[in-house]
Amino acid sequence: MKRLIAARLGSYGEYADEGWSHLPTLGVYHVEIVVPEPGQLSEMKERLADHGLQASSLHAPCDLRQADVAATMGPSLDAGVELGAKICYVSAASEGITDETAYERLQEVGEHAAAHGVIVTLETHRGLAHNGDVASAGRTPAFDRRLRTSLRADG
Repeated sequence: MKRLIAARLGSYGEYADEGWSHLPTLGVYHVEIVVPEPGQLSEMKERLADHGLQASSLHAPCDLRQADVAATMGPSLDAGVELGAKICYVSAASEGITDETAYERLQEVGEHAAAHGVIVTLETHRGLAHNGDVASAGRTPAFDRRLRTSLRADG
């Protein structure tokens, strides 16, 4: 992927509607958007085109507490492909399940996304991911095993 600058329209807060027109005046033509509701994909494509913007990433729900989370993310991943977004940004809910189960399901999500040509990125909130200082101090043995396995698999 070439290097680009993107903005999250949600960062505009109550002024998000103005962000659509403002970003191109700054030379920013890529945005992160929330995955459109079913039936609103065409409208989103039109809105992006009307403002000269492209979706670089989508923010999608990812409830790891659901056993079929990888399959339920299918429509979000399909929307990303349709909009040209190759990155799906998730805030993965994992309260009430073990870290091991959460990491297994996250791995399934990643494999499912890879089949769509999409990369899943994980928001850094308490639970599964933190900033580097917290993560290095609080990693679990299950996470370390998965990380080592993933790194070996990737080369």
